[in-house]
Amino acid sequence: MLLSDGNNVANVDQELTTVPLGAYAAAKVTVATANKKFGFLFPIEARDARQIIGGTASLSFKARKGGSNATLGSLRAAIISWSGTEDVITRDVVSGTSWGAAGTNPTLAANWTYENTPSNLALTTSYQEFKIENVAIDTASAKNVGVFIWTDDTNATVNDIVYLADINLVPGAVATSYMPGAFAQQRVMCGRFLPHWRADGASFNIIALGYSDSSTNTFAAVPFFRPARVAVAGAVVSAAGDFRVRASPGGTVTPTAITFNQGGVHACLVNITLASGSTAGFALEFFSNTATPGAYLIFTGAEL
Repeated sequence: MLLSDGNNVANVDQELTTVPLGAYAAAKVTVATANKKFGFLFPIEARDARQIIGGTASLSFKARKGGSNATLGSLRAAIISWSGTEDVITRDVVSGTSWGAAGTNPTLAANWTYENTPSNLALTTSYQEFKIENVAIDTASAKNVGVFIWTDDTNATVNDIVYLADINLVPGAVATSYMPGAFAQQRVMCGRFLPHWRADGASFNIIALGYSDSSTNTFAAVPFFRPARVAVAGAVVSAAGDFRVRASPGGTVTPTAITFNQGGVHACLVNITLASGSTAGFALEFFSNTATPGAYLIFTGAEL
């Protein structure tokens, strides 16, 4: 989660060129509003956090600054614990606007606690591996754990850049080497928190089967490739025009709207509105009809 001291403070892109040795990609974070702090929260689900709660943990990550940075030159990092309701975290871990001055750690929101004492990590124009080791995760009643990495500078210049990669939190007193999982494995893991469907670049992508309620109202049950953490509660659609419906005996029809109807952990029922062209009681096919990978369905509500 990108957090910042105000709106439009930083922009995030996937970086494929300026990456550490052996990495496929990095996060490229570009300053959009000067003189503001920003950072990232990486929360860990309670059932996984239990591996380190009551014990010790070590954090490592790789970072560098942009070659043309004017002022932004340091980060801070912390392992933080959540003692509120399990898996119901406050996502904005900074209390209000209490990001603090340069050299001052942000004040954390209620139920979040620093497990280590963060200090300045000076960036260079080459990737460095930073390590925070042998941290006791001993906050009373801790349920979740998170990694919080942020800029310590309050004089950041617009278009200054920070790159982040290979973030690794492990049990124990030593930060072991980062070992990336297989891409397919990581994609499955991400699907637990944010089920989605995206066109693969082909001109025809079958998504789901459904049925017609009337000539203008249809539904389709979009399956997830792995169960979500909890039932999804919403849907974000690239554009209704990226999709098509084929309802026998009618031809192909372009939807006018696609909206969330009901959500579960295995699938989401979407409501597909048409101007006309369907027949009540008939089955239908829901698919994309675009040669670009821009068509997507993202199902929200299962993320921490």
